[in-house]
This record gives sequence, structure tokens and C-alpha cells, in this order.
Amino acid sequence: MVLVPSSKFLILSVLLSGLLVNGMIIPSFAVPPIPNGCDMHLCPIQDLLSPLKQFKENIPLPNIFCKSGLVLVFKISDSSPACMKPETAQKLMERGWGVLNEQTVWFEYSPLQCQQTPWDEHWNKVEKARNMTSLMYRGSELDVIKMYFKDQGIIIIDAKYTPSMDISQGIPQCGEPIKNYAFYFLVSKSDSDKMTNLGYKKIDTVPSSVLPVG
Repeated sequence: MVLVPSSKFLILSVLLSGLLVNGMIIPSFAVPPIPNGCDMHLCPIQDLLSPLKQFKENIPLPNIFCKSGLVLVFKISDSSPACMKPETAQKLMERGWGVLNEQTVWFEYSPLQCQQTPWDEHWNKVEKARNMTSLMYRGSELDVIKMYFKDQGIIIIDAKYTPSMDISQGIPQCGEPIKNYAFYFLVSKSDSDKMTNLGYKKIDTVPSSVLPVG
């Protein structure tokens, strides 16, 4: 068979675009593609979303995923997560911008039947001290919680609560804890002593059923 110049050029182009394996040239169309990352069926959602999008999907802050070589940092002003290089994180922490995930700890608070929470009591005192003739705008419960802890010198990074109360065994007496109903607060380890002195209980993990305080 005689090959015309154009045919020779086509075959040469195909061969050159292939791979040399054990002395033989394998055309590129015969080589399976190299996987690039992962797809929706093989990777968890954390691998496919940015830290902020994971946060908006209500993934608990300590479980937010960062790519290899990056560390998770929480911005103190609004608790938003960010992934960055360790050296960058260190500089921002020194400036008071944020706190490393590894330097946080959870605390638990169980409300008592017939009693206000500490942040509700604090809000009422603040409102009374300002001698307002009309009710102040209270904001969300998270706003009230953060204001209360801020006045105690504590920054709340995240706040969760159990979604329902268990009254299957009857309503507890006044002053007793409400079963399976609690609040959980994520704070910097530097604030651990303050939380303990206020009576909050340090815990290792939070229940999987918790919801964000709104």
C-alpha cells in the first residue's frame, strides 16, 4: 500500500500524540483518561464545596473540610470559616483575626425548668438598665447569646441546640434539667476557664442531631 504525503502526516501525528510503552507507541485514543479529582458520586460534599458554602449547608464548623496543606480557621467577628496556609493562619491569629479549629472546644448548657437562660436574664437586665420606654429590638436568639458571652469576655464561635425536648417521662419539676434539651457553644480554648467558672460543662463532641441556633 502506498501512502500519500497527507496520510503519512496523519499517521505520524497520531503516533506522536500517543504514549511510549515498552518500546511500542500507543495512540492517545487508546489510552484511558487519568482521573481528575472526583465526581459527585465518589467524593463527600465537603470535597466539592468551599468552606463558606459548607458553612451555609449547616455542616458543623469543626467538620468543615480543607484541602491538603491548608488549615481551618474561624473568623472571630462573624464565625465564618476559611481555609488557608498555616503560616498565613498564624499571622492572622497573632492579630486577633481568628482562631484555629484545633484550638477550639465545645461546652454544654442544660436549661432548667421554669428558669430563664443566663442570656435571657442578661438581656432583661440590659434592657432595664437602659430605662427604655419601649421594648428594644431583641434580634435573634444567637444575637442575644453572643451579646451575653461577649459581656463575659467570651467569643462564641458557634452555637447549637437539640431540636426537641423529651417529656415522655413527664414534665420535670421547676429547677430540674429538661431531658435531652441542651445548648452547645464552641469557643476558643483560651476561654475555657471562663466557661467553666460560669458553670458550663466541657464536652468532646456534640450530638449529631443538633441544629444551629437562629
